[in-house]
Amino acid sequence: MIKSTIEENKSLKKTYKKLAQGEQKITSLLDSNGQEITDQDEILKRIEEFYEQLYASDTETDEPGEPQEEIPNVTNWEVQHAVNQMKRGKSPGPDNVLIDTIKEGGTS
Repeated sequence: MIKSTIEENKSLKKTYKKLAQGEQKITSLLDSNGQEITDQDEILKRIEEFYEQLYASDTETDEPGEPQEEIPNVTNWEVQHAVNQMKRGKSPGPDNVLIDTIKEGGTS
């Protein structure tokens, strides 16, 4: 398999992945100070630490029953004006909706 990969001038990396058997392990990882860790137990501890920090949240959330911030009224004219100000052909925002699609939708 390796010989044919070399002869066909293809990626050896993909071939090695195809040949890999069993469980693949992380062999090295950087700790929070940027130092390389190679011990499997230390690697597991670092992964656990990373995800604890990633998902730790000290942000307070609104409890049910608490007064919510009042949302101001937005008129149809304000929305239409904002949409008209936007340029076509731009990348979508986090909602993945293109402004072109919104403009083609018309008014309602």
